[in-house]
Amino acid sequence: MGRDIASWIEFWAQRQPERIALHFGDRNISYGALLARIRVLVTHLGQCGAAPGDRIGYLGANHPEMVALTFACARTGTIFVPLNWRLSATELAAILGDCKPAMLICDPEFADTGATIASGGDTVVALLRTRADVWLDCAWPAALQRAAPAPTGSPSEGLVLLMYTSGTTGFPKGAAHSQEGMEWNAKNAIHGYDLSSGDNVLANLPLFHVGGLTMLTLPALKAGATVTLHRRFDAALTIRDIAARRITMLLAVATTLKAMFEHPLWPSADTSSLRLVMTGASIIPQGLLRPFFERGIVASQVYGATEMGIGACLPPQDALRKIGSVGRAAKHRTMRLIAPDGSLAGTGEVGEIVFGGPGLMVRYWGDPAGTAACLEDEWFRTGDLGTCDSDGYYTILSRKKEMIISGGENIYPAEIENVLTACPEIAEAAVVGRP
Repeated sequence: MGRDIASWIEFWAQRQPERIALHFGDRNISYGALLARIRVLVTHLGQCGAAPGDRIGYLGANHPEMVALTFACARTGTIFVPLNWRLSATELAAILGDCKPAMLICDPEFADTGATIASGGDTVVALLRTRADVWLDCAWPAALQRAAPAPTGSPSEGLVLLMYTSGTTGFPKGAAHSQEGMEWNAKNAIHGYDLSSGDNVLANLPLFHVGGLTMLTLPALKAGATVTLHRRFDAALTIRDIAARRITMLLAVATTLKAMFEHPLWPSADTSSLRLVMTGASIIPQGLLRPFFERGIVASQVYGATEMGIGACLPPQDALRKIGSVGRAAKHRTMRLIAPDGSLAGTGEVGEIVFGGPGLMVRYWGDPAGTAACLEDEWFRTGDLGTCDSDGYYTILSRKKEMIISGGENIYPAEIENVLTACPEIAEAAVVGRP
């Protein structure tokens, strides 16, 4: 078989097939079983006519099927498009109109939404059904409907993932990532987190974001670790599983950290197995980091983006000394601060953070102008302002364009204003953030 990221699973399945890859609910899924499921999905995709370059959408909460489908798309040359189920049907339909997936796979909870957003187009809706075991049955179509093919770009791009983000604009943009990019991102994560096959990683952030999927779950599987997967974040379940599953590492955002600390189970929680808590998605107050240090657990910030995955990591050994910093550039990444005049910002000066190196997105889907504005001379412009100290550690100050962040999600004020001003009773509306 050709080299693709599914080879990560193949590697461990051939050497230690009984090693646990995923734990979901009360079920363990070995690397051997995960590889077997990937092969089943590859067969199904081929039988229904999915061709290299086709987009395969997925609408559903976290589930092992979603992980297996990611690798199956990699093996078939199709492009996995995980959809944000928190969006409205109107927003989801707009994303489908942009990337025109050949198929939309929906888990049972989102079957009605999937049918609604795909109506009137050429996307085939495939509904997943709950089965007695951990995997899901799917009503696979006999053949995909074929309209005029949407442009997929050069086959040499090797695209495998199309991740949509609002970023700093109101209309979602699809960041297209290659298999090579996934390799580099996984290497950055494994090095930054010191991930190994001995880790049991808790994944409770949504897999439709890079934080949940490409910055944690996929790198952990490449490293041969076990991923304890939660369908959604639940503070009580998180606290219980840290103890019961002997979790060694997790990735959290400010909202989930706060929910954990405020839960009645937290004061007596057994967190002795935790070695590292990575935090990100926004500027994390030190008050949400110190409770871990008080328990002897390293809490360290990571800086990433939909367009690149991991950009910077705060080394665990410096996490307390440099608390509040996002650290230094990841191992296979370069990082700079650009002053307003275009020159490099000096030590302590404010500048826009930009990243280079392998593993950046290939492009925005169907948006060459947006791609050119975001990727300048192979440098990704984040739109974030920060400083760098004399030790080379970066601190984020704010976004160039004011953005509201809630629960790790970017909220563009214009989106809310558009809804408000559509109401007949409202003449004008302006939205700003408040703590």
